[in-house]
Amino acid sequence: MEQVKTQIVRVPGSPEEAERQASRTATDTHRETCPVRVFKQGKREMVSGVLPLRIVMRLLKLNSAQKGSIAEEALTANNRPVLKDHWMAIADYLKRALDRDEPFIIPPLTLNSTGNVQIYVPDNQSSINTGYAVLPEETAIHITDGQHRFLGIDKVATDTRGTPQGEIFMASSVPFLMTIESDTNQVHQDFADAGRTKSLPPSLLAVYDTRQPANGAVMSIIEGTPLLKGRVDATSNTISKSSQYIFLVNQVRQFVKHSLTGSTGANETSFSEQADAAMTNRESRERWVRSRIAFLKVMTEIVPDWNQIARLSQPGGVDSATVLKKTREIKQQQNVPLNGAFMTTLGLLSYKVLDDITSADIEEERMMAQLREVLKPLNGLDWSRTGPIWDGNIVTGGKIRTQASAVRAASQEMLKHLGLAEQDSLAQAA
Repeated sequence: MEQVKTQIVRVPGSPEEAERQASRTATDTHRETCPVRVFKQGKREMVSGVLPLRIVMRLLKLNSAQKGSIAEEALTANNRPVLKDHWMAIADYLKRALDRDEPFIIPPLTLNSTGNVQIYVPDNQSSINTGYAVLPEETAIHITDGQHRFLGIDKVATDTRGTPQGEIFMASSVPFLMTIESDTNQVHQDFADAGRTKSLPPSLLAVYDTRQPANGAVMSIIEGTPLLKGRVDATSNTISKSSQYIFLVNQVRQFVKHSLTGSTGANETSFSEQADAAMTNRESRERWVRSRIAFLKVMTEIVPDWNQIARLSQPGGVDSATVLKKTREIKQQQNVPLNGAFMTTLGLLSYKVLDDITSADIEEERMMAQLREVLKPLNGLDWSRTGPIWDGNIVTGGKIRTQASAVRAASQEMLKHLGLAEQDSLAQAA
């Protein structure tokens, strides 16, 4: 166990005097200073501040457990094993933002100092003090939480060195929270405690992470489809039968994912890459979104439950009580179209029906006229859970199934009902 060398030096007088002493020490030892805030959490003093990336890369030290380590070996490390796909994803995110001249964010790093760091603060009774840290020359500050961010930063710095993007990146800084802790067990506990966060629900992540073109398409489709506008829940993982909402954002996102990829097996990486390719600019994205909105509008005309809900006023209006009552009545019938599995099925169906249509700039009304003709056979479909078309795929024993195989089988049954071979496109059928 290393002996703590980091010191909080209390200087009589003002913050200016603490800064002068820090500057003298830095000059005498050929080191740099960093303004910090010193404060308490519980009984421990903590230090926070901001470090330029050039200093982050020079000072910070990784001490990660090796994959497959036994318990005793893991106890000597400060971090979990490095996950390459994790830090590569961070590097890709930063590099993409730099290439597109977009804003990016690097969350704070949690550090622990056991090296030669002096922190000069005024000697007063304030619970929060402005101080000045004299940073070490050697790599002596360990990363408690943020090793993957650090590796991502290092990768981007290396890959962009000597480029305009590299200059912008290296002029950036990252905030930090630093403990002064000699007990490795407590460092482990700090890492575990720092990870006590609840992940965003998938629906809310789709709303917030609009840097992904597909997520932006999801929100545009919700806004542009009368059935969905005001009726899609962005914060929950499930929807109750008594809710005014009919779908989750993540369920609409599944429609977008399957409509874009045409596959139930596409992972998030593949989905993101295909969205980047299909929505390379605003024009291509708007054209793709417009075709899906047209598809959902025509399906709203065809599906009785959807049609009834779309004719209601927007939730939250003057007749919100009536809207809620009627929405609940429709949902209580538990028909297939008000389930996420149906939205996913429609995603696959729209991929086949709209194949190649987005390559031409067709106005919405013309597109909807073509879609009405192609989708006309669905008008007589039984949309209840006892409908023959759903039996054995997304409905088994009266219960909805969401497995990929069930969704794929349901989409194939709908295509057969439309008289479309799997390779047919709307252009061929119209």
